[in-house]
Amino acid sequence: MNKKQVPVVSIILFVFAGILLIFSVWAAINSFQYISEMVAMGQLMTAGNEFEIIGFHMSNFGQYIVYTLLLFGMGWLLLALTPEKEDIFVEEVEVIEEFEDINEED
Repeated sequence: MNKKQVPVVSIILFVFAGILLIFSVWAAINSFQYISEMVAMGQLMTAGNEFEIIGFHMSNFGQYIVYTLLLFGMGWLLLALTPEKEDIFVEEVEVIEEFEDINEED
């Protein structure tokens, strides 16, 4: 039976990625509400201010989305590179057999 053992570090990275995703969605909602309130009150004109509006969004929640993707990617890579239990056992048996063969020759 081939079972892959999930590394604890991978689980921790997934949990942190989930927490950052929740925070970034919350920050995005608040950021969009703030901009729409400013436009509704007439304090902000969108024409000609696109760069400033996008910069405002990126500084409020954009970086957290990037951190979320990086943490999730690291956790997934660590999970994908973890060997299966049976593979580890087979490698250990091969090393032991080679060691025994060397000792028998002496």
